[in-house]
Parts: sequence; C-alpha cells; structure tokens
Amino acid sequence: RKGMIKRSSASLYAKCRKTGMIAVGLRDDDELIAVREVNETCNIVLTTKQGLAIRFQGNEARPMGRGATGVKGVALRGNDAVVACVVVMEGLDPEIMTVSRNGYGKRTKLELYRVQSRGGKGIINFKVTPKTGEVIGAMTVAESDALILLTSTNKIIRIAVDDVRSVGRATQGVRLVALDDDAY
Repeated sequence: RKGMIKRSSASLYAKCRKTGMIAVGLRDDDELIAVREVNETCNIVLTTKQGLAIRFQGNEARPMGRGATGVKGVALRGNDAVVACVVVMEGLDPEIMTVSRNGYGKRTKLELYRVQSRGGKGIINFKVTPKTGEVIGAMTVAESDALILLTSTNKIIRIAVDDVRSVGRATQGVRLVALDDDAY
C-alpha cells in the first residue's frame, strides 16, 4: 500500500517451518499485493488506483533479507495505493492491459512507459474519471491472448485481447463489460 517493493533470493525461503516464516516486514495498514519472479535485467511496472504507473529496472532494488520491509517503488499521493506489479523480462515487448472498477480497460505498448528511477511519482497510465472508476488491475498481454473478467455479481465475460484497441497512456480506454448498478 505504501508503494514499497522488496527483492530477495528465493533460496532464503527454501526451508519453511511448519509454523511458517517471516517473508516481509509489513507496517500497519500495509498489504502484500504481489510476489513476482524477477532478475536484474527485467523491467518492473507498478500501477496505482489513481491511474499512475512507474517503470524501472529490476536492479534498482538490491537484494534484502527475509524480514526487511523493502524500499520505495513508487511515491504515492494522498490516498493512492499500488494495485498491480507487472514484470517484463528482457527481450519481450508485450502490452499492458489496465482495467478499471467500472468495467473500462485499455492496452498500451510497453515502450510508451519510459524507464525511470525507482521511487518516483510515475506517469499517467489511465485517465481516471467518475465514469471509469479507479484502476483495479494491470497485466501483460499479447494480441493472441484472451481476457476473462469476473464481476462482483458473478457475471463472466471473455474478450479476445485483439478486440481491445491499443491506445496511448493518458486515455480512459473502452468499456469492456457493462456492469449492473451494484457491481464492480
């Protein structure tokens, strides 16, 4: 929630006890949202619910011990929070699909997100409006993929990724699913 990231070796977690082990130090009202495999040459994209994103290289976060809290991945403003962590391995050039609370979504080429230093405020990823709602998630996609959306009222929609236009960063996208009044 506070925009922190942590990188540690998987070997630190090889011998797990029956009672478990501390994997990350969380502060009050923090929440672990993702665990991803990374290396020093990958790119990491953190997206926030207010429509910002930051892209930085994996080597920006040094390896830490199990109990460490981590380092700042993105500087959050106000009541913003990180909603997704996307990892792109070197040599791949996927698109990023971003989805909002009110059923809007868009895909954007990775090259439109400039590489920054870890800990910055980021750049606009999604134009958040009352019509679109806040961003709820992001992931890498290819044109041959399919996207399955599940609403809070158990409505399931399957969409081919190539049916969603690839647009710029600072846009609100298109309606992916029409939601009922009480759904999200």
